[in-house]
Amino acid sequence: MRFGPLETQACGENNFTMKALGILAFRPDLRARFVQQLVGPDVSSPTEDNVSMLFFSRVGEGFFREAVERERYGDQDSLEERLNATLDLPSGFRWRRNQDGRLTQPAKWQSSHIDEMLTTNGRMGDEDLRGRLADLQNCLNTEPDIVLQWDRRLALVEIKVLSSEGERQIERQISLGRLLSRLLDWEVPLFFLIGPEHGGRPTCPECRFFSWADVASWFPDVPDIVDYIRSFAFFYHGRWQSMITATATAPDKTAYDLMHLERVQESSAAGDVMPEVVYKPKQMSQGSVTDQWHFSHLGGQYFLEIFRGCKSNGVWPLRWIWVGTTGVPFAEKLNGRQINPNWMVEDRQGQRRTRSSGFGTRGQYNEGRMKRFSYDEIAQHFGLH
Repeated sequence: MRFGPLETQACGENNFTMKALGILAFRPDLRARFVQQLVGPDVSSPTEDNVSMLFFSRVGEGFFREAVERERYGDQDSLEERLNATLDLPSGFRWRRNQDGRLTQPAKWQSSHIDEMLTTNGRMGDEDLRGRLADLQNCLNTEPDIVLQWDRRLALVEIKVLSSEGERQIERQISLGRLLSRLLDWEVPLFFLIGPEHGGRPTCPECRFFSWADVASWFPDVPDIVDYIRSFAFFYHGRWQSMITATATAPDKTAYDLMHLERVQESSAAGDVMPEVVYKPKQMSQGSVTDQWHFSHLGGQYFLEIFRGCKSNGVWPLRWIWVGTTGVPFAEKLNGRQINPNWMVEDRQGQRRTRSSGFGTRGQYNEGRMKRFSYDEIAQHFGLH
């Protein structure tokens, strides 16, 4: 499976979730299987035709958005009474409204709105009530990664790729799930967290953990899910990691790799050199000095640039290096000797790359115009590793 150069660098829950589980939105059979594996045998499982699935939806905010619109054409007191009873607010508590009389969306409350409600209801000094209203605003502003609903059941799923559970993140989702279940008279909601096996576990006992390896095992017959989960990798904490293992193979070139490659190629084309490093060249033999084709004329910095570029682009370890040009290899020029001829390398698997074709493509070159040296010979001569 191939990944775009920006994909693995994002490492975002949204992108990964949609790639790994997006097919569930269009496959009722897979969606039902997913829920059945989450909830286990002790909870009533959904059928293929009665489970709904939402991705990254502020369902609490959405509920009140409709409630605000529906109330405009109905009885205002009935909504407030139901909310007060559900949330254990004082009887007759008046909710904050805009100048046009519409209920203010609770997810958009500011501290001044809460102060206004406390003053209007004669509860300005009630800090407990202030805290409950602030918690309501906070939980309604929560965006669960996955919302599952069937029969009279609600399940919220948090997705993690890089980080572990955020501070109070699961708590807000639990508050949201309980609120919706009370408003709709549903059964006790369920809560889950899906993340890497080597990642953090939820601290809340109400939230059950499943690894991405578990999820992959639920869909052995769905390559779109299994291959993506097993192939996806990202660079984090100094190493490449997959959703299955803490150490993984790097995927295709990322945007960072392309940036580095472009810089190396531009530097080579301009005749620039890499930053200076310390190395100790050995004394050259007389034959090396007089032989125009010998690599010693190029200097250690020239090969250091090639080696760095090959390493960063996965063309490593090297076996052979060819140097030379299509004309006089190291011609004397007015401003000094030409020290940047074309080159070609071959790794241990026989793959070849050239400077002119780039590190990322197979090199084709006239070997008759070049001279071959082993990597070990060059590295030992200049003290490069």
